[in-house]
Amino acid sequence: MKEDKIFQRQSFYRKSMYRQRMKQQIRNKHFPRIRDRIKEELKKLLNQMVQFITTKWKSILVLALALFSLLTVVYSNSQFMFGALSSVSYQLTTTSYLSSEEMLVALNHIFSTYELNLSNQLARLKESKPGYDEYIVKGREQIGHDPHVLLAYLTARFGEIKDQTSVEPAMKQLFVQIYQVSYREEREIRYRKVKEEVLDTSGKKTIVEKEVPYTYRKLIATVSKNDMDVVIQSIFAGSPSNLEHYRILRETKGNLETAFPSGTTISLPGNVSSVYDVNLTGGNFPPPNPNHVAALNGGYPGQCTWYVYNRFSQLGKPIQHSPMGNGGEWAFYAAKYGYPVSREARAGTAVCMPPTVPYADPTYGHIAFVERVNPDGSIVISEMNVKGEFVISTGYLPREMAAQCYYINFGL
Repeated sequence: MKEDKIFQRQSFYRKSMYRQRMKQQIRNKHFPRIRDRIKEELKKLLNQMVQFITTKWKSILVLALALFSLLTVVYSNSQFMFGALSSVSYQLTTTSYLSSEEMLVALNHIFSTYELNLSNQLARLKESKPGYDEYIVKGREQIGHDPHVLLAYLTARFGEIKDQTSVEPAMKQLFVQIYQVSYREEREIRYRKVKEEVLDTSGKKTIVEKEVPYTYRKLIATVSKNDMDVVIQSIFAGSPSNLEHYRILRETKGNLETAFPSGTTISLPGNVSSVYDVNLTGGNFPPPNPNHVAALNGGYPGQCTWYVYNRFSQLGKPIQHSPMGNGGEWAFYAAKYGYPVSREARAGTAVCMPPTVPYADPTYGHIAFVERVNPDGSIVISEMNVKGEFVISTGYLPREMAAQCYYINFGL
């Protein structure tokens, strides 16, 4: 441009404008804008896609159909799996007892205690209804129940149970509907021999024996038992869903058949009361309540361990841990769980007797509740299974024997 004569004759302003136009033309030719380059690339890509589709349309169609089929299968399987999981969850909910196993044991024990008290009441008619010559009890052998029928009923009616006191009225009502006791008196004239002093014809006293009539009185107590299953079905007669749930649980046994064997009846001691020979004069605590069963009870029903759980629960300080082992092992387990254990006797503690203590069982030891500590160091205890299973009684340990024991503080 410098050699162009026309350019040389132009003004400075025109020369500047001319230079700018030339530079812009050079830039447009050799350096296109980014937006224009993107447009060009998109056009090329679109042309390539159109060309690919027109030449490969059959392959693309097959691939699309295959992908659609795969997605359909995945969706169907996911729906099936979700339905299967829902079905399994529903099955577990409807076929299993919903309460904890500890609560189930406690509920079954409560009902067994009702039955035990009824049996003991019948066994002690002479004390409760004196004045008869003979006492006859009919039907006592019927007392007992299948735990699975009871637990199926409670689960179908109440669902998950966390507080045993909330269902005790219903259990008591069920018990009343199942068991009835009727009494009747029979009288008959019998004769007994009596000796009588009489005077003979010579006026001499002599003893003669003769028969005299008297009224012989019998008290006959008869236990009538309605089938628990029939009673429960009548209770659920107006609730089809509850009835169906109950029947399912009966069939499956709550998936806990081994924990509660079917047909098990209560373990009944023979002709003794569930509270027997209890003398707590001067004690620091109310007498044992044979109807109270701890919600958490790690002991075996009717044994000393079972009673101590119940006793502390009755007094407002339930034992919070299980297992505690055999009676003679409680001190070890208590220390492991963090309860204070000492060799000093104190009322309101559990007294653990190792097998070496003469009062205890030589194999399992013994556990009891300290009701009172006497000034001379001897102790008065309440216990179970010394005079029979489920039988609560009191015992006495002299100072020398009490000193060999361990005392567990559960908070009283």
